[in-house]
Amino acid sequence: MVVWEEAKLKHEQTVLSTLQEVSNALISVQEYREVQVQQACSVKAYEEAVEVSLKRYVAGKASYCEVLQNQQNLFQAETVLAQTELTGWWWYSSTRRWAAAGRHRRVCRQVHSAQASQI
Repeated sequence: MVVWEEAKLKHEQTVLSTLQEVSNALISVQEYREVQVQQACSVKAYEEAVEVSLKRYVAGKASYCEVLQNQQNLFQAETVLAQTELTGWWWYSSTRRWAAAGRHRRVCRQVHSAQASQI
């Protein structure tokens, strides 16, 4: 009876720990998506700034320096967006590897316990 209670408690602790990990992962995904959306909006804004500054330059109302500055800002924003997307891809792929490793460990434990019960 004591062994069963210990096993039950250990199982409950494992479930709670797993649920906490899932909760943390979901929060991370949500935060990542918010950052990605904000960065995409920045890129869009800088694209519009480049477009407006080019029109102003063609109309003789702005210097080419203004165009170059806006293009530089756009390049920096695009770089940060690409890094954000790369980080998201890395997180997703590492999470998949972690989940696969967890499944592998569970299968191994099941095989070992089945083998032990046969002895």
